[in-house]
Amino acid sequence: MSPEGAEAQRRAYPMPPGRASAAARSILTASVEQIPDFEKDPDYRVGWLAKTVTARSIAAVPML
Repeated sequence: MSPEGAEAQRRAYPMPPGRASAAARSILTASVEQIPDFEKDPDYRVGWLAKTVTARSIAAVPML
């Protein structure tokens, strides 16, 4: 990850559970969450972060 991407990650979190990101969703649902294309997901709110780290798809696994 680029230094810019790492800094963007630090600015975005912590984030409350919700639908805004894959991590927030996995905490909310207590299950694995995958977003195949954040640009097509109307609930995804951290697109700026995904663009910074050059991703369009993401998966998150909660630590239970």
